[in-house]
Amino acid sequence: MADGYEYPLIDGLSVDEIIDLVNFFQTIEQAYEQSSGIERSEFLEAYRRFQKNCSE
Repeated sequence: MADGYEYPLIDGLSVDEIIDLVNFFQTIEQAYEQSSGIERSEFLEAYRRFQKNCSE
């Protein structure tokens, strides 16, 4: 992955929520940066964890 990414973070997130948020952003990075992309299931799992923990 490229260096220098900055992630928008929201005040008041727990450590677990921040971890899920950053993991989701990193999954998106992988999808764009790898010539073969990523598995759909991998993306959806990261999105579901993000959605579950950061949308409450």
